[in-house]
Amino acid sequence: RQVVLDDYVGERPTFLKVDIEGFEVAALRGAQRLISQCRPRIFLEGHTSMILELGENLKELFSLIPRSIYNVQVLNE
Repeated sequence: RQVVLDDYVGERPTFLKVDIEGFEVAALRGAQRLISQCRPRIFLEGHTSMILELGENLKELFSLIPRSIYNVQVLNE
């Protein structure tokens, strides 16, 4: 069962950890209101090969993180 974060979270989170094996794009899509209103710090571990296998793309992943709010840093390890 999938739950959209915007509908689930009743609190005002200050930190959002996203490490969900390729479903990062879907998670960010479902958290747009939470991100814009609560502006939590976000730690996202992107599983790029799995994101691509699921038919998503990295351009959309990064477009879901508003640059007006966040300073995005990419670490390749």
